Order: sequence, then C-alpha cells, then structure tokens
Amino acid sequence: FIRRTAATTLAVSTAVSKFSSAASKVSSETSNVNLRTANSLTDAFMNAIRAGREVGRAIDSLELTEKSEELVQRAKSDQRRVEQVQEELKSVTEKRFFGTLQ
Repeated sequence: FIRRTAATTLAVSTAVSKFSSAASKVSSETSNVNLRTANSLTDAFMNAIRAGREVGRAIDSLELTEKSEELVQRAKSDQRRVEQVQEELKSVTEKRFFGTLQ
C-alpha cells in the first residue's frame, strides 16, 4: 500500500511540475493567456491521471511477480514435505514387510 501511494504521488507530482514549468512559459506571453493556461491545466490533469494509472499498473505487475515468486517457493517447500512423507512411508512399509518375513 505504501509503495503504491508513494509511487503514485511521485508520478503525479512530476506531471504537475511539468505543468508548472509549462504554465510559467505560457504566462510570460500576453496573448491568449487564459485559453492557453486552461488547456495547459487540462493537459496537466490528464497527464497526472495517466501517470498515476501507469504507476498503478507497474506496481500491480511488481506485486504479481512477488506473489508468483512467493507461491513458487511455497510449492517447492510443499514438494519437499511430500517427498519426506513418501520416504517415511516407504521406510515404514519396508520395516513392516521385513517384519512379516521374520
């Protein structure tokens, strides 16, 4: 949760900082300042939303990869336990078989 929040905040703040630098360039010109600023603001919001979505997808992918690795490790651990139980069963079966032969 914290990783997602931090990454999204960083992406959105980067998009907003790009807007503020573009807005300062636009506001230095005198013609059509309001229209350009409104368009820049709309673009900044769109870019911030886009950046937040992209970061969200990247975090989702990272979390899925981590979960996949965790499941693989758990499957390997379970497989080792299965092999141990099979060995124990084989050992008990052999002992009983040899016990009946005596």
